[in-house]
Amino acid sequence: MWNLDDILVTLSGALKAEHDRLTDEQAVHNIDALDEVSIHPLLAGALAGAGYGVLREVMYPGEWIAKPGRRRKPLPDDSQRQRCDLVLTPAPGQELVDPLASRRTEDKDERDRAGTLFAAADVAPLPPAIAPGAGIAPDEACWLEVKVVGQFCPVAGVPGPNPAFASQLLRGPTDDLRKLAADPAILHAAAVVVLFAHSEEVARHDLGVLVRRCLDKGLIAEAPRVMGCPILDRIGNGAAMVALLRPARS
Repeated sequence: MWNLDDILVTLSGALKAEHDRLTDEQAVHNIDALDEVSIHPLLAGALAGAGYGVLREVMYPGEWIAKPGRRRKPLPDDSQRQRCDLVLTPAPGQELVDPLASRRTEDKDERDRAGTLFAAADVAPLPPAIAPGAGIAPDEACWLEVKVVGQFCPVAGVPGPNPAFASQLLRGPTDDLRKLAADPAILHAAAVVVLFAHSEEVARHDLGVLVRRCLDKGLIAEAPRVMGCPILDRIGNGAAMVALLRPARS
């Protein structure tokens, strides 16, 4: 259902288009000066323009589900649930069915039935109904966690080498891969790494270090997809690269 190569082309194209726009405007700052909060809507807009339905900051659907053989987890409040940066649906305007909301409804029905003539009845719970056009199941969507890392970036307003570069590149994506792989309701997913580096050669080398770390920890299912473009060097970065890493299922 989901072609990650097409998604990669769209994301890389979004970075190039924004870079070219800023260059044509002779803007003071280039795309590598944007923080992660600013990059997210840029990527979301490009995906929407490519025909995908795009949802932002979506609650993880199945992290509350206990694995087989383990005790059932208490149902969390929505404020306690983790959120995914971008979730794609096959068509614009589609919403996601939230399994936790359905479970809450089932629990309420059980409480309402307690003490009635039907309390002892062995009634199998009905699956949550999905009305046509009302939404799709989480395992039909594509879940994307996005991390933006710069080898050079503004620090306290002054551009220069990023002192936290190594930890940001290695820790953020690996944490995202663990979250995506651990959720039993998610089938299609990728960790997206937007990397600004001195050159494409440097970027591919550093992404290779990340890949080796992920392989050692059993976090990725296959070699990552990588695409990028050169950018005008304003603060030390000469390339903007996008890598998609598909998590290995836990």
